[in-house]
Amino acid sequence: MKRVFCSILAGLMMLSMFTGCSSSQNSSAAADGEKTVVELWTVWKTDAETGSGKVLREAAEEFMAQNPDIVINISNQGGYDDIAEKLEASIVAKNPPTLATVEETHVQRFSPVAADLSQYLPAEVIDNYVDGLMHTCTIDGVVKAVPFGRSSTILYMNKNLVEAAGLSTDGPKTWEEFYQYAEAMSDPENGVYGWGQDFDTDAWIWESMLYSYGGEIISDDLKTVLFDETPASYEIVETMQDMADAGTLFNPYSMQGEAWDILKSKFIEGKIGMLITSIASSSEIQRLGRENGFETVLAFQPMGTEYSVPTGGNNIIMFESASDAEKEAAAKFLEFLASDEIAAKHNQETGYFPVTETSMEHSIVQEHLADFPSYQRALDQLQYAHSRPMTKNWKNMYTVILDELKACMTDTSADAKAAIESAAEKCQKILDENPD
Repeated sequence: MKRVFCSILAGLMMLSMFTGCSSSQNSSAAADGEKTVVELWTVWKTDAETGSGKVLREAAEEFMAQNPDIVINISNQGGYDDIAEKLEASIVAKNPPTLATVEETHVQRFSPVAADLSQYLPAEVIDNYVDGLMHTCTIDGVVKAVPFGRSSTILYMNKNLVEAAGLSTDGPKTWEEFYQYAEAMSDPENGVYGWGQDFDTDAWIWESMLYSYGGEIISDDLKTVLFDETPASYEIVETMQDMADAGTLFNPYSMQGEAWDILKSKFIEGKIGMLITSIASSSEIQRLGRENGFETVLAFQPMGTEYSVPTGGNNIIMFESASDAEKEAAAKFLEFLASDEIAAKHNQETGYFPVTETSMEHSIVQEHLADFPSYQRALDQLQYAHSRPMTKNWKNMYTVILDELKACMTDTSADAKAAIESAAEKCQKILDENPD
């Protein structure tokens, strides 16, 4: 999109001195001789012993051993919102990194200053990425990012509880059947709930349920709020309120603490039969479930009028301001990350999708599927991938929506329809005052 990068507020000038911004990110041949330095900002700890941080660090080490003239300097910049704020400040200071992992809906936000990766990566590399994961990487027909740690919502089930209730581990097909599963698995006397749910940090779960009823968050031209036009936007919240009151839904918002942490603990303890969350947690939850005596089974997120799930996770962007040498080296590293082996290792270690078509056949992915057969359903569900709101205003919008959703579950007597209408009115004002 050819537009001025107007989303950066003048106040961000005050943030340009944040920790880490002072590193020599645009020096391709500095103290270490003729080596080209590629600065990569990520949301993962560089010393992580598990997960994406470990995979990325080990991949960088292997790459540098093969390419001694290139240094990949990885630094953690906090969560998705943290890294976005720091990137904006670095752009104002004219000192951004070469590469950065950003939450997929933030690609639009940084598109004006992101390089066209089709000019640096071979066509066969770009064509090999899974189509369903490229929706949020391509802006106005230009490849502004490539997928790395990508996910979608998925239904998790405790196999022991499903079978004890006499239900099929194939999982429920519709939301109505899903609610029946939850009721059948609930055992109030033993503190067991058929379903437990949060909305994630950006209303992602509610968003995914809305899509399954044919709803949309925003119009294609990014000017008009649409979610309040679909009755499911508030009806699904009303159902959750009723189920929480009935004891068939574990409601983490009724407790103190981080909703997801509470929810995950309850599932791992065997006190929740089903939950909907990111596929990126699947490897960890599978392992922890086994340690607690049960198998985790994945199934399609139920349908309302259709199957539809949003993708999530992160993409990698390259900044146009980098030198030619940095961009050439960075593209070489991105191509390395897109190799079958690295994509397969990332999948096995985390549960994030294998991001390329050919990596699906790699022995590591096949071993993962043999050990966790229902993971195949996550791959199959990708055919129903739905793009997310690609507006620079999404963070402000989802903050409003999430506040209303949390309020409805904190007080289950709250009027869900009024809450959604209030959120829609506030979100429309945000769009009107800050057009894309």
